[in-house]
Amino acid sequence: AGAVPAAGAAGAAAAAAAPAVEEDKAVQLSAMEQLLRRRSVEQLQPEANGLIEKYVGSKRRRESVMLGYLDIIEDILEPSALVTLAFGNQIM
Repeated sequence: AGAVPAAGAAGAAAAAAAPAVEEDKAVQLSAMEQLLRRRSVEQLQPEANGLIEKYVGSKRRRESVMLGYLDIIEDILEPSALVTLAFGNQIM
């Protein structure tokens, strides 16, 4: 008769653990479902390529503008042919 209460307690513990196991299973299934719904790297690649092309194009335009400004500054600082003729090689 002493073994029956122990078996009853073990059964009660197992019955209490069963909903916890089911709850854990539901949480795991939910996590897996969210992983499956997330966008994969393959799906993001065209978007990433577009962003990279946009960034590189912007950098190239910025570099082109900066080089244009540098050309203008060099032209301003470079003595003209008339100044060279008037003062000879003294300016250089």
